[in-house]
Amino acid sequence: MADLRGRLESSGFHFLKEEIITPQVLQAMELDHERKMSLLNRKAPKLLVNSLKYWWGTKDSKRYELFNSGAEVYFNYVLQKRSPAGVYLS
Repeated sequence: MADLRGRLESSGFHFLKEEIITPQVLQAMELDHERKMSLLNRKAPKLLVNSLKYWWGTKDSKRYELFNSGAEVYFNYVLQKRSPAGVYLS
C-alpha cells in the first residue's frame, strides 16, 4: 500500500480521507450471502460456482476467509487532484 500511496501522491493526488472498511465489507458479504447462493444454485453453471463464490465473496469463499482473517484488507480513499499549478481542484 505504501507504493500505491506514493504513486498517487506523485501523480498529484492529495489524501482527504483514508480508512480501512474491511468490517463493513464483511458485514455486507454476510448480509448478501443467501441471495448470492440462491442465484448461484439456480443460474450458474456448476463449473463456475467456485470461481463465482470467490468473486462474489460468499461466506464459504476464500475471499471472505482472507478478509475475515485479516490477510487482506479493504481500503477506502477520498482523493483530491492538484492542478498543474499545484492548486487543489474542488
